[in-house]
Amino acid sequence: MLSAPGPEPILQPPSTRETCLLRCEHLDARLFIAVLGRRYPADTVATPGQRARVAAQGLPGVPVLSEATALWVHTGLRPPWLAVLDGTGGLPRYPRGSWGPGSPRRSFRSSDLTTIEGVRCCTLARTAVDAARLAPPATAVTAVLAARRADTPRWEMYLALSHCHGDSSRGTARARELIESVWNLG
Repeated sequence: MLSAPGPEPILQPPSTRETCLLRCEHLDARLFIAVLGRRYPADTVATPGQRARVAAQGLPGVPVLSEATALWVHTGLRPPWLAVLDGTGGLPRYPRGSWGPGSPRRSFRSSDLTTIEGVRCCTLARTAVDAARLAPPATAVTAVLAARRADTPRWEMYLALSHCHGDSSRGTARARELIESVWNLG
């Protein structure tokens, strides 16, 4: 007697055809997460390592994830865009724009970078500090609260803030006030 093969678990992003066949309006939001135009099963992007691999997938060279993407990698908050640094030739430089128009170009110290599952990424402290300095207010507060929930020490936030000087110093007063406000909540 012939029988059909049993179901196999989805371990990678389903193809466009598969997603069209599996559409269920009410379940899609629970089962899949849209990341950079592709839909991934939620349980395959549940950890920082999984999210880092997904974000770096298909990028040339040795990318460094930053800003909104680094925030998503560390916390699981959805990235509105991909912010990537070109990691070739020493410390990476960030292209203009991610947290808002006219963001200054800046370099990162090695202490502001971490490696997650082989992918270089800004630390949560540096990501939260950059959001506190440059992002729209709601994103800034969300990022600093996420750092606080992740038990990032206040001194680490201030250390990352101290690395923002010269052209990268825009918004440091706002960031300092936001960090103080969040850490003084209790």
